[in-house]
Amino acid sequence: MSAQPETPLDNLSLGVRILVALLVAIAGAVSIGIGWRDASDAAVVFYAVGGFCLSLAIVCVLQGRVREFFGSVLGSVVFLLGIAFLVAQLRQGVYWSTHRGAPYVMGAIVSLFVVGIPGASYALRTRFGLRKRPRRMPGNPRCSNGASLCGSPPAIAMYPERPNERIP
Repeated sequence: MSAQPETPLDNLSLGVRILVALLVAIAGAVSIGIGWRDASDAAVVFYAVGGFCLSLAIVCVLQGRVREFFGSVLGSVVFLLGIAFLVAQLRQGVYWSTHRGAPYVMGAIVSLFVVGIPGASYALRTRFGLRKRPRRMPGNPRCSNGASLCGSPPAIAMYPERPNERIP
């Protein structure tokens, strides 16, 4: 069994996670509100961005399998959007652009590497929250082998005759 993967959200305090969730939820609500008032075809994009932001807010606040599931969904969506953007740019054939905001193939590749691949990596690591949980002894946060997380080797050997000997 492998140890539970650590995510960047594990290092943030609850207060910071709630603040980020609040800001992202406000951005999502504003996006949905703009889509609600817009009667054109662009409203769908605003709804999608709003839904993405609200899902991200859920990821920030919750813990455990629910957070892993929503985080994996978001990571997969970001990766698939990066692939779709790259394919669209390859079809247009603009490989390099001198205009700052113009889409081009190199920009799509960079965005895929910066955002898409880490999103896919998170989804693969957490397996949508469906992976097996490490077994823990009842009432004891440590595993039966003395490791702090199940699947990782113990820091101190568990020999009664040499209790303080470290494993190399």
